Amino acid sequence: MDMDVSDVCKKGQNLQELNLRACRRLTDGCLKPIGALLRNQHKKGIPPLTSLDLGGCGRLTADGVAAILPSCSSLTRLDLRGCKQLTPHTETLIHKYCPQMQDLVFPKLDP
Repeated sequence: MDMDVSDVCKKGQNLQELNLRACRRLTDGCLKPIGALLRNQHKKGIPPLTSLDLGGCGRLTADGVAAILPSCSSLTRLDLRGCKQLTPHTETLIHKYCPQMQDLVFPKLDP
């Protein structure tokens, strides 16, 4: 599954929206090509990805999401509902690295 995401990101350099909702088998490995896509778009002046839906991708971790956030400054929409391995610190990092964020859906975390 992570390999499929890599292929999409390599071939879809003009992607502005990426919906991977409920791809329950995705792991942090899928985030690396998404981060590379964003970096390439910024470097080449291509209109960047603005919407990323990872809702229901429960295998994603706080460390994996945090690793790509520095490349995510163009995101205006991010859906992470159902990603139960995230932390309050992850949400803080999203606000730090995604200044254009207008629509953040973050999971309800256990106290």
